Amino acid sequence: LKLSHDNIEYTLPEASWGDLITSLGEEGSKVIENLTSGEGGSGYILYKPKTTKTDDDTAKAAKDKHNSLLPTSVMANQNPHADKTLLEFQPHLLHQHTNQSSLRYVTFAVATDEFFSHLASQRVAARADAAESAARDRLAKIQADQKRRVQGLAKEQERWKESAQLVESHAEDVDRALGVIHSALESGMDWEALERLVSVEQDNENPIALLIHQLVLEKDEVVLALPDMDNWDTEADPNAPPPIQNVTVSIKESAHGNARNMFALYRASKEKEEKTMEASTTALKAAEAKARAQLAEAQKRKARVTVVPQRKTY
Repeated sequence: LKLSHDNIEYTLPEASWGDLITSLGEEGSKVIENLTSGEGGSGYILYKPKTTKTDDDTAKAAKDKHNSLLPTSVMANQNPHADKTLLEFQPHLLHQHTNQSSLRYVTFAVATDEFFSHLASQRVAARADAAESAARDRLAKIQADQKRRVQGLAKEQERWKESAQLVESHAEDVDRALGVIHSALESGMDWEALERLVSVEQDNENPIALLIHQLVLEKDEVVLALPDMDNWDTEADPNAPPPIQNVTVSIKESAHGNARNMFALYRASKEKEEKTMEASTTALKAAEAKARAQLAEAQKRKARVTVVPQRKTY
């Protein structure tokens, strides 16, 4: 509770005012004497402990150390206050410091020298830690980006392969659907009329019309809804219909022509994945080498900081 002119009358009984004044006078004199002489009493450095590592963090740190980007000789350098963040120095521990972590020194002068001696190294260490974290983040970002690209290519390959196989397995029905579209367009039927015709035939449950999921005539394409018989799990539910896969085909090609083009795209995507993997390995090695050089330089600067007294001792 903070005493002030406005609250002292009801916070502290009047009979205790004299004791308070006497105590303040005595303690105040001790503080002044300690500050002016530099010899009497103790000194304190208040600090904040850095986050305690869990068992998982410790294991990860050991692994990181084993796979560190830094030379072993550089990693061996340790700051005696590496596990602390120094906050301030005080000649006395006051009530507000009760729950604050602190280091005690024989005199206030020693505490002051110790604080400023390690403050510069603490700042350099913080910058080095930030540089290391930034370098690791950059590497992680590159790795994640390369992984995402490879996974995207793998999904693309699977899509082209599955689409080609579906078109091949339903080649006869695909050619019939393409034939209906060709006949309608060659007769002069406009696109809107063709879409209406498909809708009417679907309502009549025409099996060929039901294969047409969407007309994309501006691109000379049609999306067909093809039953995926290979992934039909009849054991789980014998009455369940087969899953449907939407496959985009060109109306300028036959069923086998479309399948051939899809297999070609599958092979091209596979080659692209291999080249991406090679480029990824090269890029990661270059990024790791650059990060290792940056971190080593930062740690060398950190190691060159010498802890020396900030004031001359007489």
